[in-house]
Amino acid sequence: MKSLADQLLAPHHSREFEGDLVRLIETRIAAVSGLKGFGFKAALAAVQLNFPDAIPRAVHHLSPQIVAALEPLHQEFRKQSGGDFSAFLRQHSTRMTDAMMGVTDTRVERSKSTTLKSFYASFHGFAQKEISAGMPDLAKLIRSYLD
Repeated sequence: MKSLADQLLAPHHSREFEGDLVRLIETRIAAVSGLKGFGFKAALAAVQLNFPDAIPRAVHHLSPQIVAALEPLHQEFRKQSGGDFSAFLRQHSTRMTDAMMGVTDTRVERSKSTTLKSFYASFHGFAQKEISAGMPDLAKLIRSYLD
């Protein structure tokens, strides 16, 4: 059976997968409410003044690491009798969230941008909560690309 990367990042899927992931992220951001959500949207808008393609660019650069971080879950799923990978991911949403946060944490740690580090530090907990809330949608998206 193919790895998660072979299925999600294959040349015939990667651009489409990244585009769907960008749309999912943008939809989740648009739905964010509350004071913290307002602050996040304002900070993101400021970033997008200088980098209008910030989200697509981040998705493009981080997709391989995100998929690699999720591969252990995919391997574990494959060892089971089968079923629906999106249901498996939903059952392990905490591990999925931790894997994705690990990718972004590592990326930010390596950055030389104090602005990025400051922004990330301010919204880390918020981002973790939002990523966790978006896991069912992400699980469905991933499942739609699997053979």
